Amino acid sequence: MNTYDYKSDNYVYPVVQRAKTLLEEEAQIEVGSITSKEILTQFVNPQHITSMIAIGGDVNMYVAISYEKTVITKLIKLFIYDEVNENELEELSEATASEISNTIVGNSISSMPYASQKLIRISTPVTIKNSDLSVIKRNHKMYEITLLSELGNIIIYIIKVLDSDVLEDILKL
Repeated sequence: MNTYDYKSDNYVYPVVQRAKTLLEEEAQIEVGSITSKEILTQFVNPQHITSMIAIGGDVNMYVAISYEKTVITKLIKLFIYDEVNENELEELSEATASEISNTIVGNSISSMPYASQKLIRISTPVTIKNSDLSVIKRNHKMYEITLLSELGNIIIYIIKVLDSDVLEDILKL
């Protein structure tokens, strides 16, 4: 396993810190520890639901945040103050994963280097459920940061794009 020091990465650290803060302070989900590694394979197996956002500008990367079912269920209940049945949970999972991921990424951008000097573009979130995530490893570096909690895990996949032209179709300027 190739370890990865996310704390020394000025673009990844703000995303991880914002996710940790949101979980602990807003959702009362205590993060026990954080692990990180570089992913050398082409496929990853995300959790129950995953929301992906592309970022372009000073840094070009994808941020995919993957939630275990127990975690996304607790996050849904933060937004909904009424009883939610199982059918509604499934429908609300996508919207909640997208909204939480968008909040994490959007709020972390201001802490990234040069964020105020160059236009930072972010895509709208794309959410997938119970599916493998395949990434072509050409011109990419991929990292996995896992926030471990008693309720369940949240995995942040960072896919750094070394060729900025790859993101142009997604960001559609």
